[in-house]
Amino acid sequence: MSNPLLIQTEEGLSAVITTNCVATSTHNPQETTTARNASDHEDKNEWKVPFQGQDYFDIWESLKCDEKFSIERPIPTQSTWKQTIEAYSSIVEDSKLDYLNDSFSVGIRVEHIEGKGRGVFATHPIKNGQLIWTSKRTARFDSGDDYKQFLSKFDADLACDLLHWSYIYDDKIIIQLDEGSLENGSYEESNIGCYVGVDCGDSEYALIDIDTGDEIISVYNESDVDKWNEKISLALQ
Repeated sequence: MSNPLLIQTEEGLSAVITTNCVATSTHNPQETTTARNASDHEDKNEWKVPFQGQDYFDIWESLKCDEKFSIERPIPTQSTWKQTIEAYSSIVEDSKLDYLNDSFSVGIRVEHIEGKGRGVFATHPIKNGQLIWTSKRTARFDSGDDYKQFLSKFDADLACDLLHWSYIYDDKIIIQLDEGSLENGSYEESNIGCYVGVDCGDSEYALIDIDTGDEIISVYNESDVDKWNEKISLALQ
């Protein structure tokens, strides 16, 4: 019997299995439901020197993120994304992020998947080569202090998610402030990304035909996540 393929999920490295998914959120940029209110937490979470002397792993531990990820995580609403974009724009003065700019060019929904955490799914068929996602709501931090200040604007629950979604690219700390952060990853099972030798810029395309209900899986795995976390720690020192 061949070994099952391994994919990176929100709960770590897992075997590919068939699961029953229950839809809990549908992508809708106009959604106005409030999930978390930044002003409710602003006074008690706005430290003068947020996370002073702490690297990525110190912050993760101080926020008790392992405990939070041991149970089912909430699915962010559009009001959550709006909150994070507004917080980012208040710190990075030249930010041009706009909550109304939709990063996805196809219909998606976010679901909880038993044994994997959250995932992104297609709501209609997508053709091989079709544009899926473009970087329109990407937070980029040149400064570790700015990144820490950003995290300090949220309650610990959302801050843990933002830590979890962070990675390093071109020596900047990056967070996608959209459903792209909820894409699971795998080298073997990925169905979106960029063809080798093609300059896709800041966009991702379908690598195969994707059917309605298929999970959208990006190109990364656990080793990438470990490297990103180590590099973020260095950037925060």
